Amino acid sequence: MAFGSTRAPALVAVKYNKPEFFKAQISQTNAFRGPNSERPPKEVDEAWTNVGIGMPGLRLSGEEVESLGKKLVDGTESQHPIPDGKGGYIAMLEDELRKALFYNWDYYSADYLADNGTTSFIQVHHDHCVDALRMSLMCSADVTPVTFIDDSAVPQRRNSLPDFSTKHTCRNFDEIVNWSWENERAMMWEDVGDATTWDPTLAKQEAGHSHGSHKQNDR
Repeated sequence: MAFGSTRAPALVAVKYNKPEFFKAQISQTNAFRGPNSERPPKEVDEAWTNVGIGMPGLRLSGEEVESLGKKLVDGTESQHPIPDGKGGYIAMLEDELRKALFYNWDYYSADYLADNGTTSFIQVHHDHCVDALRMSLMCSADVTPVTFIDDSAVPQRRNSLPDFSTKHTCRNFDEIVNWSWENERAMMWEDVGDATTWDPTLAKQEAGHSHGSHKQNDR
């Protein structure tokens, strides 16, 4: 396989499901997509939180960071050390799913803006999230054909409908989520500490990912 996770610790948790169809029809609901409404049901928000910003951090050794092709120190930038005396650097697994929340701008931006200050910060973060999703999708480059259907139940519709319920063999996501909580590397975000380069006398933080805004669920 030409794409994948570069030397990721969570690869030990990867298992594959039997081939199944995506629940992806235009009007189809699932745990992450409720019925059309002004506000999504509480259960939908909880489902996204549980696989996104509610996930724990991950401790990596210096050697593991370097095995990802990253430098511990690169110019003015350095990997964030975990300040608990046990060594290692902080990482995370959930970034791509967390980014998907920004599609519902009106619903999610109000709380985020209250926590992070300015609309310019939100815009930069939003652009970053969308582009990171693009890169992830282009990296995996799903080539499964999407067919089109004509539905006799809606004769008033002129155009054929794409059938997005394509069949895939997927990684078992629940296994990966469980591993992220149960393995010895798991880190609570409140224990990660502030950036070692932070100067509290300066202006509000620059645009970028703020792990301090993660909200953890009890498990």
